[in-house]
Amino acid sequence: MADTEKTIKEMMQQAKDKAEPALKKAKEKAEPALKKAKEKAEPALKKAKEKAEPTIKKAREKAEPALKKAKEKAEPAIRETLDKTAKAMAKTEVFLQFDDNELRIDDIVEKARTDYADKGGNPRSIKTLRVYVKPQDRAAYYVVNHDETGRVFL
Repeated sequence: MADTEKTIKEMMQQAKDKAEPALKKAKEKAEPALKKAKEKAEPALKKAKEKAEPTIKKAREKAEPALKKAKEKAEPAIRETLDKTAKAMAKTEVFLQFDDNELRIDDIVEKARTDYADKGGNPRSIKTLRVYVKPQDRAAYYVVNHDETGRVFL
């Protein structure tokens, strides 16, 4: 198998070595024709560009008012979207302070999620999670999907 592979590689190299001079000659022969074709095409291309320029200018002038109106209409929506995005991306932390304790609300929510999972619930099935913090009980009560309930201690 290794001999066959070696033979094939040698044959491929020989074919490549034979083809290279022919490819080089073909490229050399084609270069003047390519240059000539390019020189012939340039005036036609220039003429086409000159003929098209007034049409393009008219199209731009006609489109400009509509573009301006669209931009003016879109601006408030864009601004609103940027504001909403900025609010969503702003890192917000909420803390609950009572007696000599301080707890992050996110930690309480995570405890509720973990408790739900520990009791056999699938965390991926949570569509809604409501958490009610009751500092005087040192507990948080939660309701998952308006159906299942639980309690975690703070």
